[in-house]
Amino acid sequence: MRIRHSTERDLNRIMEIYCFAGKYTAEHGNPNQWGPTNRPPEELIRRDISGGNSYVCVNDEGTVIGTPFESMDLKAGGEEYLRRGGLDEEQIAKIEAYLIG
Repeated sequence: MRIRHSTERDLNRIMEIYCFAGKYTAEHGNPNQWGPTNRPPEELIRRDISGGNSYVCVNDEGTVIGTPFESMDLKAGGEEYLRRGGLDEEQIAKIEAYLIG
């Protein structure tokens, strides 16, 4: 897995991931994760992409498999959130190293 800045080409896949995440959180007791649409607004994602504040996780085949938040505090619950999302310790360490430096 590698992490890179998102591009406009990634937008549809990012929105698919957020749609899935919104459904998942709603089904597991958090129906208002991102407000009434239960996902971040597309315009916000576009702004993050153009501002260099959006990232994607890409597997070895080149498929976008996740989109972490740059501001996610991995020491204040973010690691557990990523574990519940199916990431293992090595993948979490890569995200942490990339985001924290």
